[in-house]
Amino acid sequence: MLSGWVEKEGELYYCGTENEGWAYTGWQYLEPDEDIMSGDYDDQEWFNFKSSGKARKAAAGKTIDWYSKGRYYTFNEYGIMTSDWYGLAVSGVATDSIATSNNASKNAYTSEDGSKGTGWIYTENAAESDSYWYYLVSVKSTDGKNTYRNIPFNSQSGDEAWRAKTIKGKTYIFNSNGEMEDGLVILGNDGNGTTGKTNVYDANGDATFDNKGGAVSKAMADGVYYFNEGNGSVNGQMVTGKTTVTKDGENRYYYFDKKTGRAIDNEVKDGIVYGADGQRVAADDGTLMK
Repeated sequence: MLSGWVEKEGELYYCGTENEGWAYTGWQYLEPDEDIMSGDYDDQEWFNFKSSGKARKAAAGKTIDWYSKGRYYTFNEYGIMTSDWYGLAVSGVATDSIATSNNASKNAYTSEDGSKGTGWIYTENAAESDSYWYYLVSVKSTDGKNTYRNIPFNSQSGDEAWRAKTIKGKTYIFNSNGEMEDGLVILGNDGNGTTGKTNVYDANGDATFDNKGGAVSKAMADGVYYFNEGNGSVNGQMVTGKTTVTKDGENRYYYFDKKTGRAIDNEVKDGIVYGADGQRVAADDGTLMK
C-alpha cells in the first residue's frame, strides 16, 4: 500500500501514513519531500490537491495561479503554495481605488506579464516570513508601456497608513504592506497613551486623494473598530452592533455603530453605558462619562 509522497506519470500525490494509503484532497499542510522537491522550504508548507488527488502544480521552473471562490493562489512546480513578488513602480488608477506612488522600493505582487487577475489572494509576504490575505487591484505601470499590473490594495501608498476598503458590501482594513488585518483596531489615539494605526481622511470625513488623483480608502474616523477574527469568508469583515471581543482571555463588550462601524463611546445605548474607551461600563465600576 502506498503512503507519503508519490510521484507518478508527472503527477504528485500525498497518500498519508502507512495506515491510510489513500490520496489526500483539498488543502493540506505537509512536510515537503526532499527527494522530490529541491529548494529551501519550511518544515511544512501548504499544498492543494484536486478531487483526483493530483497536486496543483506548475511545469518545471514555472508557477501557476488557481482561482477559487473569488480568490487566487499560486503554486510552484512542486505544488507548494508560494508567492510571486516583484519591485514595481506604479502611477495613476485603473479599474479600482488604491493609493499609488512611484515607489518601487516596496514589493508588489503581480506576474511579470501582468496576467494575474484582481481580487483576493492568499500568499506569503515578500519576506516569506508569513502568509496573508491581499486584495489585488489593477494599476498602470511606469514601464513606459502603460502596462496594467495587479498589486495589493494599499501596498504602494508610500506611507504607513492603514486603509479600509469596501468589497462587495463588506468593509476590510489593510496595513501599509497591503496585508489584510483582523481583530480590534484603534485608529488614532485612544487617550490612554496607546497609539493606534494611522488613518488618512480629510476634514469633511471624505476619502483622501494622493497627488496622483486616486481615491485611496473608505473614510473612517478615529476610534475603535473590530474586524472579524473568524475563519472562512467572514474573516476580516468589519463587525457592527453589540459585540463581545475576547482579548488576552478577557471579554470586552462594545457596540459598533451599524453605519460607520466605529465603537460608540460616552453614550448610553439600549440602557447600557459605554465609556470613553468604547467598552461597556460595569454596574459597579463607578466610571463617569465625561
